[in-house]
Amino acid sequence: MREPDVRPHPLTLRFRNPAQECAYRTATLPRLRWHGRVALWVGLAVYLVFGLLDKHYVPGHLLPYAWSVRAFGALGALALFAFSWQPQYARRGSEALMVLGLGAGLSLLGIFWMLPPQSLEYYYAGLVLVIFYTYNFSGTRFVHALVANAVLLAAYNLLYGWLRPLPPEQWVGHNLYFISANVLGGTGAYLAEYHRRRLFVMERRLYADRQQYRHHALHDALTGLPNRMLLLDRIEQALTQARRTGVGGVVLFVDLDGFKSVNDTHGHAAGDQVLREAARRLRGCLRESDTLARLGGDEFVLLSQGVTSDEQLWALADKLRQVIETPFPVQRPGDEGVVYLLNLSASIGSCFFPGESEDAEELLQRSDEAMYRAKQALS
Repeated sequence: MREPDVRPHPLTLRFRNPAQECAYRTATLPRLRWHGRVALWVGLAVYLVFGLLDKHYVPGHLLPYAWSVRAFGALGALALFAFSWQPQYARRGSEALMVLGLGAGLSLLGIFWMLPPQSLEYYYAGLVLVIFYTYNFSGTRFVHALVANAVLLAAYNLLYGWLRPLPPEQWVGHNLYFISANVLGGTGAYLAEYHRRRLFVMERRLYADRQQYRHHALHDALTGLPNRMLLLDRIEQALTQARRTGVGGVVLFVDLDGFKSVNDTHGHAAGDQVLREAARRLRGCLRESDTLARLGGDEFVLLSQGVTSDEQLWALADKLRQVIETPFPVQRPGDEGVVYLLNLSASIGSCFFPGESEDAEELLQRSDEAMYRAKQALS
């Protein structure tokens, strides 16, 4: 099976695989919320502190308008803070942070419009700060910060390159600063997000590998059933719960009679088919809370909690015997189209818990001994 493409897009850095992108957003949502809220309050404080310049450089009759513009920007920040608690923030948080940076920059440009040209030198540094804030501090994605700052740069040039042209040397100087800030801030934001995404991919792969290794360590390779190690852990948990609640269960040891002749007569490939089919049939007899394990060879163990009476045990054992005594269809290599029906039976031993058994190993041993007694009784 081909591994899905998990590379990010070279410009937007969005993962090409939609499931991977969704997983990344889910994993990074807590960081985005926390980062965005902290950046919002810090940015709002700096934005308001810059308002101290207004009374010195904004003409007196325009001060109320300047403060109104700043108040509008501050209300936008507070609205975003409230939005960060909403479920929709999971999908639109980065875009909302982009709008915050764009709103701060546009509000500054609104104040620029009220300033005489000689006062612009005291304010355009604030626009440079907004550029770096949007790229590197707000927490928004690189592509959203890029869009916001491109709009700001275009808006600045519309105002002061066309509607109210500045002296060429001043206009060129400002553009050099703004473009340089975009290059430096944008490159830093791009690299930071790129490495975060690559790290996320590596962590996901390591987690999947650990889960796979854990599964292999705790499950039988042929049937996919829990192995002895996992079975003993499940039995210990059941014993602990039984001692606490007083409701026990039973462990059944199932051995396939006649299985050796299957390997001897039809080969190990046919034997593997029988074991996989036996596992499927036995699993079909169980409840979701039960555990079926393969210890090796033709030995299976069933752990069933809540089976506490002989009548329940006999009913369960009869069901297990019936599915094993149903003929097994197998095919041998080289005999294409030929199906052999093999007849097997099952010897079953059981042990209730909690009882005399103090731990999982002892409980398993007692059920194994009961199975051998049942096998000897039939021979």
